[in-house]
Amino acid sequence: MSIKVKNQDSKDSIEITIDNGDFQALVKIREKWGFKDHESSLRFAIAVLMLAEDKIVYVGKDGKDGLRPNSSLLEEGAILSND
Repeated sequence: MSIKVKNQDSKDSIEITIDNGDFQALVKIREKWGFKDHESSLRFAIAVLMLAEDKIVYVGKDGKDGLRPNSSLLEEGAILSND
């Protein structure tokens, strides 16, 4: 696995290690979008997901193409909108 999450004693933080292919994807995103650092690119991604009220992120020129997470990434029994 290329993303590892370590729970901290505090509920206010977690430690995330990103390596392998996921890290390379993060580097490419940072370069393509011109983010100043990896933290900024992750903050942007989190903000986009927070705004996706129906659990779909719309992309494309007309904004009609929706992206949603693969079911393998979700908790068992999680329901996505528009299913």
